[in-house]
Order: sequence, then structure tokens, then C-alpha cells
Amino acid sequence: MTTATDSFARLCSDKTGAVFCSSKAALEKAYGLGLPKDVTVLTRSPALLASDNSAVSYLDTRGKATPEDLEKFSASTSETLSACLAMLEADRAMAPFARIALQTIWIFQRRALCAAFLQDCDGEEPRLILDVALEADRLAAFIGYPWMMLMADNPQAVHMKIPVQLPEHMTLRSQTEPLLKRLQVRGVGHFARRLYEIVGDRLPDWLFRGDYININGTELGNDIGVALAFRLYKARSLKLPRFTDFPAGDETELLSEPIMAKVWSRYGEALGEIVPAFALAPLRAELLRLIDDQLRLYRETRELLHSPQLAGWGRRPVLVTTNYPKDAAFLALADTLQEREIPLVGVQHAITRELVEKPQNEVNYENATTPVLLCLTQRGTELSNASPFRRPDGHAIHAGLPRAFRNLRRTCERRSLLHRARAILYPQCHTRVGGIFSGAGYRDDRQASLTEVRLCRDVFQALPHPVVFKPYPESAYL
Repeated sequence: MTTATDSFARLCSDKTGAVFCSSKAALEKAYGLGLPKDVTVLTRSPALLASDNSAVSYLDTRGKATPEDLEKFSASTSETLSACLAMLEADRAMAPFARIALQTIWIFQRRALCAAFLQDCDGEEPRLILDVALEADRLAAFIGYPWMMLMADNPQAVHMKIPVQLPEHMTLRSQTEPLLKRLQVRGVGHFARRLYEIVGDRLPDWLFRGDYININGTELGNDIGVALAFRLYKARSLKLPRFTDFPAGDETELLSEPIMAKVWSRYGEALGEIVPAFALAPLRAELLRLIDDQLRLYRETRELLHSPQLAGWGRRPVLVTTNYPKDAAFLALADTLQEREIPLVGVQHAITRELVEKPQNEVNYENATTPVLLCLTQRGTELSNASPFRRPDGHAIHAGLPRAFRNLRRTCERRSLLHRARAILYPQCHTRVGGIFSGAGYRDDRQASLTEVRLCRDVFQALPHPVVFKPYPESAYL
């Protein structure tokens, strides 16, 4: 068993050794455990880059690709995925699962792009990967990078997890707002709907005209729920499974490798232009594993939705709404509902598509899965209808802003939620400082963090109004 002392000694004895680390707190703890302070530390963490540690080096385009190459690769994502879609839809056996593969590639691309920061030497020289050890794996995934996966074939790469205590505001615990504030923003209808759901669940079905299921509830979905409650529709819940809900086992989906062979012929070729050769094999293996997981998730979800408990669906009016149908479980839901002639309506998740020009997450627009999409803005409606990945029968409709947004605006006009003076809420969206947003492509993380700091220091502090600044995600500043 390799200990921390052994790993540190190997780095000391080999001048080519280096440490990959994305957490200042983890690095400081490693120094306390004996990590030599003169070993090169490669990072994209704003906290480490802002420190006075001379051993810290910016892990940017040190490999074969330039920033221009990465920007070009990212901008061509939709074109590449469109070509993959055409290949898969041309095969009758693969066509029903084409969007599963495309959605998986989009999520996977964040991990793939990290390989562009590696050099050939990272595949053979001593490397220590320091990760944070957190109780919540979900949060650790936001902070960590896939360095160990990419260097899996390097016998001199060692992975070490360092326990780190997060500040209270960075944990996943929800912060409960005062009841009055929630009433002001969400309105009485929200709480009336929740009460209606609790009481209605205990009443017999014959009292209701039909059923309403809202998955991944959003404000607009909640408005629909309130309207249907007044029409005596019973609110029901449906929790879709995740692939982690099923035992892994040795079973592999038969279509995984054929689908992978088709998409890799185009996507793998594009990756080969920007990542070192040693990283291609682990990247292919990882993408194949993810596609296999998603195909299994589709099959298991289809079986769940055909279970006896849900056999009565469709015997009376039913409406299902969802937002951000991001994986195979939602595609299984869409196929099942279509077979039973039950309407499935997508509700726009957020307004990123209106704010960011390229690359767009078009493969995860709601109307890539749902036949109907309700959009918050007219621009979002136009973009969604223009997506090359929308369902052949899919279309988007402009529904407007939900009641909670209008309530928030009125509340802020009367009195700030946080201060008596009117506050400015500045959400720093889609910037992913300290990492690469899922599929969104290359960005200079160091420059982005400096820009955010200057924005807070030189602009917001000079304003006469208080400003609520929301970095996205805040865990990047660990």
C-alpha cells in the first residue's frame, strides 16, 4: 500500500515529478503531511493562483492545443454531435438511442477537455493527484478533476484524498428563508398548492378529474400545478431512477460498443487534435462506460414505468411536466408516455440559452426529449425551435415569466430582500471559475477569476446600492 510518505519521497527523488491540485486547503494540509514545498503544483484554482506560493503553476494550454484550438473545438460541438446524430439515426437499431449517446457526450466533454491541459510526460513521469475528501460526493465532483482517470495507465501516478472542512455556506445544507420572505416571493398560491398536494394525497381518486405530475419542479411548473389544482387535478409524485440506483454487475448493453464505435469515429477524431495520445484510450473507455450506464438506465426506467403500480396511467386525464431532461431516464419516460398517449410538456430550465452565444447545450434543450416546451422568453422559444436536436414532433411555445419572478420583482421594488436600500442581484452565470462547465468549452479560468475580483472591488464597491454577488459555482473558490 502506497503511503503519503512514499508518494512524497518519490516526488523528491525525481525532478520531473509534479502535483495536480485544485484546492488551496488540500495543498496546505499536504504540506503539513510532508509534501516538499519546492515540487511544482499544477492547478486552475483561483485561490491557489492568487497565493504567493512560487511552486504554483497555471495549468492551462501546456499541451498540444492552443486556446484558439480549444475554442474552435468547443464551437464545433453542435456540428460534431449533429454528424453523430445522423450516423446513429441511419441505423434502425441505434436510432431510438441516438439522443442518449449525444447527451452523454455533452456531459462527458467537460472531462474530455481537461485532457487538453496535459502533456505527453504526464503519461509516464511521477504525478501526485491531490483531491479533497468530502462527505458529499456530489460537491466533491464539482471541485475535482479527472486527472487520475486520464493518467490511469501511468504506473507512477498516485491518487491521494485530503480531508477538507468546508465553510458553512459552501455545504449542501439548505438555508431556510423566513416564512414572510417566502410568501412575498413565491406567493400564497405556492403554499396553497403544497397543502393541496398533502391533503389530496389522502383523498380517493374519484374526487379528482385527473392527475398532474411535475418532475424537477420549477416556478413555471408550480404555476401549472396551481392552475390544475383549481381544476381538481390530483398532484402526484414520480421519482425517476438514476443509474447509481442499480447494481453495476457484469452485464453490458449489447448496443453500447456499436454506438460507441460510430460516435468515436467522429468525436474521437476531433479529440485527437487537442489531447495527448496517451489520454485517448482512457477517454474512450470512460465514454463507453457512461453510454453503457445510460442505456442500462433507459432499460431499467422503462421496466419501472411498466410496473403494476403505474399500470393504470392513462385511464383518466394525466399531464406530466418536467424541466432539464438530462439523461436516459427522461427519454424512457418520454417514450413510455408517447406509447400511452399521455402528454409530456417540457418547462424551460433557465435562461442560459438566451445569454450565451456559443457553444449551446442544444442537445439538452427540453424539446430534444419532450414534444412540447414552454419557454420563459421569446428568444428562448426561437432558439429551442431552431435546435437541430429537437424531436421531429417537438415545438416550443412562449409562456412568459412565472408568478414567482413577478413577485420577486415587485418585492424588490418595495424593499430589498436583504437591505432596506434597493439591492442589485448579480448572478455570475455560466462562468465556472476554477473548472470547465459541462460541455461549454475552453475559458481562461485565471483571467475570469481576476475579472470577477475586479468587478467586485472596482465596480460594485463604488455603487451607492448594496450588491448581492452570486458566483457559479461558489465551491470553485475553495
